[in-house]
Order: sequence, then C-alpha cells, then structure tokens
Amino acid sequence: MYKQGSKKNIYEHDYYKAFHLEDNFYETRGLLEIKKFSKWCKNNNIKFFITFPNIMTHESYLKTSYKDYFNDLIKYFKINKIDVIGRPSDFFIQKNIFMIHIII
Repeated sequence: MYKQGSKKNIYEHDYYKAFHLEDNFYETRGLLEIKKFSKWCKNNNIKFFITFPNIMTHESYLKTSYKDYFNDLIKYFKINKIDVIGRPSDFFIQKNIFMIHIII
C-alpha cells in the first residue's frame, strides 16, 4: 500500500520528456559495448539480435532531428552487422497506457 502522496502523476516527471540528443551521432560507450558483445556472440556461435526499448511516445520524436538519430542508429547496427528487430517507432508506447508509479 502506498502512503498518501507517494504516487505522482506521470506527466509531472522527467519520464515524459524527450531524451536529449547530441548535435552529432557518435559511438557511445553503450554502443561500443553492444558492438563488442555482438562480436563475442559471433565468435561463440551465438545468434544475437538487438531491439529498441519501450519509450513513451513524444511529439519530439516526429521531428527530423530525432528521425535522423533513429536512422543513424539503425545504420550503425547494419554497418556493424548487428541484426535489428523492428524500428524504434515500433516500441513507442502511447502515454495514456504508459503507467509508471514513482515511490518517493
């Protein structure tokens, strides 16, 4: 059972903000680790797939800058021979069904 005031409306939190984009796409530490793990899987005869996280739909993701980022990310995976399931937009969740309870 939650204490009164321990649940907050999702729209009051940062969870509903679009994630920050850098000016240029670059290989982050996380992408480097995914690439290294993919190579390890290939060397060990393990089939590796990657998909995108479920994130809340945000109007910003329809902007060219975000579309370009998502396309660059898919290109990165293709260049590095990493099999991808779906596109980022396949995993967007509408805000009216995205439920998160924050316990303070």
